[in-house]
Amino acid sequence: MPKVRGVIIGFHGCVYNKFGNSVLSALQNVFRCKSLNIKREDLIQTTGLNINKRILDVLNKPHVEIKWTEMYGKKPSYYDSLELEKDFYSIYNTNTKYQLLPGVENVLELLKQKNIKIILNSEQKNFNFDDYFDYVITDNDKFKPYSTWKLLERLDIYDIKSVINIDSTVPGLIGGKNLQCINIGVNRWSPHINNISNELKYEVKNSYDLLSLTNPDYLLPHFYNFEEILNEIENY
Repeated sequence: MPKVRGVIIGFHGCVYNKFGNSVLSALQNVFRCKSLNIKREDLIQTTGLNINKRILDVLNKPHVEIKWTEMYGKKPSYYDSLELEKDFYSIYNTNTKYQLLPGVENVLELLKQKNIKIILNSEQKNFNFDDYFDYVITDNDKFKPYSTWKLLERLDIYDIKSVINIDSTVPGLIGGKNLQCINIGVNRWSPHINNISNELKYEVKNSYDLLSLTNPDYLLPHFYNFEEILNEIENY
């Protein structure tokens, strides 16, 4: 196996927001302002997709479409989703402060010491960790094989088997699988888990089972367990 040259890291699983899960809260508030109460469970199903796609998914739900049509005299459109996306970021940016989870900074420093390129895969627009990453994936790169290949070439990486994808969402792991790189799931801080739930043990197991369905090469309980797996991969 070739030496690891690059690591693509999903934003979820390596950071936490001190104000809680502001993505879900902001999405719910955006629709609440339109007199639409959207359940958290409906939003979790779209975790890992970009914000506009998540909004469109809600707008396309039959009961939402009916309610929207009753209130505004027409079915929701793509233009409506763009307007709601603007509203989302105005709410989200006010209620978000990301910090690295315990142990994550050490892993990122380790990758830098090994001269491994670190690529952030994120829909978020207000993270404050730019110094850690060699590239931030945008919607134009988002796991479209050709676009991602061009990105890797830009970072002087030409063997996909030397790239690791780390993610804690189903879409992120499916994207890594389609890219055919080494695919690693991280469970404990997955957005599929409500970390303030009284049923935390159940949710952790449920999230683990959900991520397992993508058949990753490894599925870790915590992001900082990655150092052990990296050593295993490099010594294989």
